Amino acid sequence: MSATVKKLCLLGGVLLAVACSGCISFSGHFGTRIRVENIPRIEPGVTTREEVIAWFGPPSAFFNPTLLDLIVGGEDEAEDAPAPLLNDVYTYRYTENESTIFFVPILFGLIDTVAVSETLTIFFDESGRVEYHAYRRDVPRPGKDD
Repeated sequence: MSATVKKLCLLGGVLLAVACSGCISFSGHFGTRIRVENIPRIEPGVTTREEVIAWFGPPSAFFNPTLLDLIVGGEDEAEDAPAPLLNDVYTYRYTENESTIFFVPILFGLIDTVAVSETLTIFFDESGRVEYHAYRRDVPRPGKDD
């Protein structure tokens, strides 16, 4: 095969790869957006469980150490358990991501994903009032991959 034919085949292969290259972009979210404007309204010892639910809606997850003790413990603990069992910790989570995939067949592919997540955790005391709360927002660090 002559050098010209080889160059034409190589050029044709490169053009075919470029013609078949592409870009896919998608985004999504999990959970319900946390209404951060309501976070300053939370007062330890004052704010009730009912107010928290009215401001933020149902939690993404909840945890009750008393309930866990009942499950893991024995029947003796079940008889002494308070009624009704309270959900002592509420967690609200929201995650949003955007991903882009750029590819050229056989040569390379590039994936870029940006995710932002928010978490609000609220601890309640035995009376159903807020004992402690914490909010965290995680965003990509600028310049990390520059």
